[in-house]
Amino acid sequence: MSGPAWLLQLRGREPLARGLVRDVHAHPLRDDALVKVLRADAVERRMRGLRGWLRGLARARQYTVYRRELVEYLALRAQDAPVAPIARVFGLVETDLGLGQVVERLRGGDGALAPTLEGLVKRHGDVDWIRDGVAGLFDAVLRHGVILSDMNVGNIVHGTGVDGIARFALIDGFGEKNALPLCSMSRAYRSHVTRRLRRRLELQVARLVATGSAWD
Repeated sequence: MSGPAWLLQLRGREPLARGLVRDVHAHPLRDDALVKVLRADAVERRMRGLRGWLRGLARARQYTVYRRELVEYLALRAQDAPVAPIARVFGLVETDLGLGQVVERLRGGDGALAPTLEGLVKRHGDVDWIRDGVAGLFDAVLRHGVILSDMNVGNIVHGTGVDGIARFALIDGFGEKNALPLCSMSRAYRSHVTRRLRRRLELQVARLVATGSAWD
């Protein structure tokens, strides 16, 4: 039975991808967009972890990740910067699976979801065009002051977005995560965190090349 006309219908549709926190669905009305929705098990884990004053700080509760990423996208737009470092964030939408985040759909050469850095390295190895592309992505992150909260080989994809230009882009792991917003307050600290996370990513790529797995 379908829900109200204003509610985007996702229930019963197979997600295109699954993360630790969110499922990623094709937008049923837009070919250029995806809808990310929170997984119920992830919400339960997060809410159990929020206790005392932390619960008071996280007023958006389970939707804190949406707020964090939207603020980062707005920070890019406020400086009239290209959005190339991250996948575009189009907004929020009510769905029959809860509040969803609408984001740019990046596609690979075959028209499917853009491959992650993990998939690219497994297929091509640690080749120059991948290494140079990731280096360019981090240069853009530093240049535009993008705040990174996490970094791994699943957070970066290479694909073509709404502008028809192929690029490396972050699809997760960005936005201020600390209760005390040190990255927002200090450019030097933000750059330090970015370089540390880049070194972590490089170690994952090296491990992936050597063993076939980026994880311990």
